[in-house]
Amino acid sequence: MADIRNIRGKAEQNKDPMSAVITAADLARIRATTRIVSKEQAKTNHQIQKEQVFQERASARARIDRQKAADAVRKHKLPPTYMEAEVAEVNETLLTKAQHMLDEEHDDVKKMN
Repeated sequence: MADIRNIRGKAEQNKDPMSAVITAADLARIRATTRIVSKEQAKTNHQIQKEQVFQERASARARIDRQKAADAVRKHKLPPTYMEAEVAEVNETLLTKAQHMLDEEHDDVKKMN
């Protein structure tokens, strides 16, 4: 108790720059505005915030998925570009040549000779 009076005496005389004296009204105001949160309350608040963030992200993810689906539909409706048509033609000719070669290989008449 003597230490507290000593600190208060130094603060009132401005000899100790690290201490300050506040009025009872200021202390009451500080106590009224301060929220003391227990560990359980902090944990609950944190969980609620996590759920809110998850919901916000879920709605954003759903919006992005809808946009991607709409883009896919739009892209599917567009005619192929020149390069895409050329690549498709090359792929198709390769596939038809390969199929023709397989047909020739499995020809029953050739096996008879």
